[in-house]
Amino acid sequence: MAGVPLSEYIRRRRMSLVAVDLQSGGDKVIDVALKYGYSSPTAFSRAFQAIHGVAPSLAKEPGIVLKSFPPISFKITVKGVEEMDYRIEKKDGFRIVGISMPLHKEIEKTCYRSHPI
Repeated sequence: MAGVPLSEYIRRRRMSLVAVDLQSGGDKVIDVALKYGYSSPTAFSRAFQAIHGVAPSLAKEPGIVLKSFPPISFKITVKGVEEMDYRIEKKDGFRIVGISMPLHKEIEKTCYRSHPI
């Protein structure tokens, strides 16, 4: 739906958070790499550079522009955009048969006996 595989979205979001940590914190690059699940500094550096275009060691430099990928959110709206044909019909009276039972004020607490409604 978003036009990007889930694994790529997760990688981009992780690297967005990594960038914030590197730019705003006093942590070392290796500490941030470990925090985000990278056990190899080389793999971390490659992943960071693939997203941001610079090495993670340069992220703290003034004027360096890094990318941010915001969280994805989905909103589904269903509206009556399709036309609907209808007609009103008259019916003869009819009889409804059922079982009567008292209901609790809070309907969820109603105890159904042997005959559910």
